Amino acid sequence: MYKASAEKGNPVSLSNYGLRLEEGKGVNQNYDLAAEHYYNAVTNGDYEARRWLDSIIPKTKNFMTKHPEYQVLVDDNYEEFCNQEIVLL
Repeated sequence: MYKASAEKGNPVSLSNYGLRLEEGKGVNQNYDLAAEHYYNAVTNGDYEARRWLDSIIPKTKNFMTKHPEYQVLVDDNYEEFCNQEIVLL
């Protein structure tokens, strides 16, 4: 279910399927694939997935090599997202 929705680009489903891949729930555990799903979730607007992505990067084999822009790309958007969240509170 999560995989089919994730393949369509749904950010929440990308995060959820990434979590399943990270934990090996119902699928073979795969940190690199989990990181890719988290990354796609973040770049599609699910900035909460960044926390999961940041925590899994040290377990991946080549995520930062494939995505050297990750820190710069997300830092600006995530900071803006957090500021908006604070204003709403």
